[in-house]
Amino acid sequence: MIQPLQNFQFPTRKNEDWHYTSLRDLSSQNFELATKSNLKSLVRAELVLMNSEFYNLVFIDGELNKELSDWSELSHMAKFVDAGSEASSSDLLPLETLNQSYLQQGLVLTVPKNQSLSKPVQILSVATQSKKMTQPKLAINLEEGSKLSLVESYSSLQGGSWQNSVTKIHVARSAKLEYLRLQEENKASFNTGLTRIALAEGAHLESLSFTVGAKLGRHDLLISLQGENAYARAQGLTLASAAQHLDHNTVIDHQVGHCTTSQLYKSVLNDQARSVFTGMVKIRQGAQKASSDQLNNNLLLSREAEADSRPQLEILADDVKATHGSTVGQLNPEELFYLLSRAIPREMALEMLSLGFVQDLVFQVSDQKVQSWLSQILLKNYRASNLVSSVNTSGEAQ
Repeated sequence: MIQPLQNFQFPTRKNEDWHYTSLRDLSSQNFELATKSNLKSLVRAELVLMNSEFYNLVFIDGELNKELSDWSELSHMAKFVDAGSEASSSDLLPLETLNQSYLQQGLVLTVPKNQSLSKPVQILSVATQSKKMTQPKLAINLEEGSKLSLVESYSSLQGGSWQNSVTKIHVARSAKLEYLRLQEENKASFNTGLTRIALAEGAHLESLSFTVGAKLGRHDLLISLQGENAYARAQGLTLASAAQHLDHNTVIDHQVGHCTTSQLYKSVLNDQARSVFTGMVKIRQGAQKASSDQLNNNLLLSREAEADSRPQLEILADDVKATHGSTVGQLNPEELFYLLSRAIPREMALEMLSLGFVQDLVFQVSDQKVQSWLSQILLKNYRASNLVSSVNTSGEAQ
């Protein structure tokens, strides 16, 4: 029998990386590891994130459900990693250590050299048990010259669950990865996740973290550029309402020269919602000709919403190009007045402006199947959250 979570030292706000996010509510729950699910009546229609245009691998409470998954199409590229099969490491972050300690069934997916798949791959992790935790673990390997469109999704069917994921990705020489992490859990759940991505020479990464669910959500994205001429575009999109607290923390590490990175994270916040963005760009000594830009933009739709932004640079080379910045603001009343003067209904005008603020991130997703699917999810969640309820006709938050 697996024992309850005990004696684990959660990160506190004394830790600089967690300065704006408290885990006190999470740590007080004393979660137990989720047991094997017995959902014989569960069908694909109940899993709202399923998409017939993807290859879907569905994990229910930490274990792969082959009946709901397209396992036969991907089994030749995949293998499982069970608890106890990985060596411990002193370099792991606290929640990463927890994931390794309580690992149920991890998945390793490898795309062979110079190959690609005909459809995107979605790895969907579903929590069905309240007051239980799952520890999803993924390892993705793109061999030289390969290509993959990967969707990593999280949802929950019961309130009060906690998913704590770790994903490790290696993109080999001249390989290309399109990576979407979608967190759409219900607003009574917790979601924490860490993604480590290593890029070899000439590797290409396009990444988008779309966060809309959970009472408390945190995603750490660590990208290391290990070969020259590697490219990484990291973007984030947050929609939050009620009392949600959603946190993105990124570290972009230029270990060698002649690499290019860009970051653009945006959030739309209503009610008492709070977003946090902490972005660190490191350019190491000797990493000459590095180029990096970083921007965080936030749209507040109520007086009580809050956005904390900390873009940072650490530069140890002298021949580089690096910029960073952030903005926090409200809807432009002149733009709203213009739409209203053209007989566009108020709700529609507010929706056009608010969605227009973030839709460019979705439109930049290269895979058209993923882009179309994500556009529908964005609109559904925007309307479900009633994000414009606190905005008056002048465009000012009430």
